[in-house]
Amino acid sequence: METDKLEFKRSLLLGGNIMILIWTAIASVAIWLAYTWASWIFFLLAIAMIFIILRRLGCNTCAYCKSCTAGFGRISGWFFGDRTVKDTRNKTALAFVIIIYGLLGVIPISLMLSLTIQELDIFKAFVLACLWGFFIYSIATWLKKN
Repeated sequence: METDKLEFKRSLLLGGNIMILIWTAIASVAIWLAYTWASWIFFLLAIAMIFIILRRLGCNTCAYCKSCTAGFGRISGWFFGDRTVKDTRNKTALAFVIIIYGLLGVIPISLMLSLTIQELDIFKAFVLACLWGFFIYSIATWLKKN
């Protein structure tokens, strides 16, 4: 078992959480283009799942981190950090991270693909490109570098 403590750089801590907020907002815009009222529910649900539930799942003790980030370091690490700051010991939180990937990536991208096929629009294509960009970049951070 790993005994190294995780250290989150301030740039990752702040930037990663802001990027997750932006990603959530763009995903909400994608939902809004199809279902206006559902987008507000989606946004609030996503924010609650990420910044309340996932943060709590990731931060149950300060024993694993060099400095306390109250769970925000784990969130940014899971989605935008390199392999050294991804906590793979917490299997429950990792399962929840996969659910969040589906919520922020798969669902809005599928919806935007459907909407874009029905009617090509520059704004829809831009939202779709942004969603793909966030999703691919975030998934790429999980790959091991040789």
